[in-house]
Amino acid sequence: MQNSQIYLESEVGKGSKFYFTLSFKLGQEIDKNKKAISHELGIFNKEKILLVEDNLANQLVAKRFLTKWGLQVSIAEDGEIALKMLQYEDFDLVLMDIQMPNMNGYEATKVIRKMKQEKYRKLPIIALTASVNSGIDGKILEAGMNDYVLKPFTPEELHNKIASFLSRKNN
Repeated sequence: MQNSQIYLESEVGKGSKFYFTLSFKLGQEIDKNKKAISHELGIFNKEKILLVEDNLANQLVAKRFLTKWGLQVSIAEDGEIALKMLQYEDFDLVLMDIQMPNMNGYEATKVIRKMKQEKYRKLPIIALTASVNSGIDGKILEAGMNDYVLKPFTPEELHNKIASFLSRKNN
């Protein structure tokens, strides 16, 4: 980092001490109204969400928001586990990461859409992706996903996307 420094004091047989200074640009003050919005987001009615995500940190962040909004959350670490969970439990919506080990989000979604029961063809699946490649919209729709949210997402973005699909399902 520019304008940062590191210092070292060392004595043979005694050890070393490291000191450093870091320089940062001043951040912008958080708009208190914007911060309040995340606390005012509507509460859902205990709908069941399947979060398919292999990254533990992403799981924890997403689950924290989802449960705060009144949603019940189950987590699958990859597409294969998600498919097994869908066989034994009904979900109102799936949040599907794209890049995962064993079975990625595209493959898992294609399998879900080919399942016998009609509920799987109608199940809302929202992709969670860090990819901003051109053509991502086409790949997501081709796989059978309904929409996507780019990571990192804001709580408002995720909430609004979920709300749009759950409100359609409940009407």
